[in-house]
Amino acid sequence: MNEKTNSFNSARFGKISYSEKQTVFFKDGLLGFENHRNFFVFIQGNDSVFYYLQSLDDPGLVFIISDPRLFVPDYALVVSNQDFEELAIENESDLEHWVIITVPEKLENMTANLQGPVIINKKNRQGKQVISLKDDYTTKYKIIRENQK
Repeated sequence: MNEKTNSFNSARFGKISYSEKQTVFFKDGLLGFENHRNFFVFIQGNDSVFYYLQSLDDPGLVFIISDPRLFVPDYALVVSNQDFEELAIENESDLEHWVIITVPEKLENMTANLQGPVIINKKNRQGKQVISLKDDYTTKYKIIRENQK
């Protein structure tokens, strides 16, 4: 049986098709965007390290997200057990985790929010932006490091 696809008219990307498997419900929204609870995750192009978290509640709201281990290979997701319990995450294979990327005018100043990762239960499509318990992470980790230039 084929999964149903929906379409959404994004202010940034135009008409986008997505499946139910791509949707995520954030009971509490995202930090600073508490009224936006329904999103879907998609990628533009097949070789990008960046994905998009598009709000279904607001066509103009989209976040760039990525796997934090691409920038910090030893990145450790350290969050409270309560965060996992709220999303009914039973084992690690149920879990996706992302960081939100900020892209300013000067690309070399692009940052990742390692302190506030987004976690998603792949089985029930529930998500939450959490606060890392590892206090040496920052909200503005520079992706392009001096030694990479």
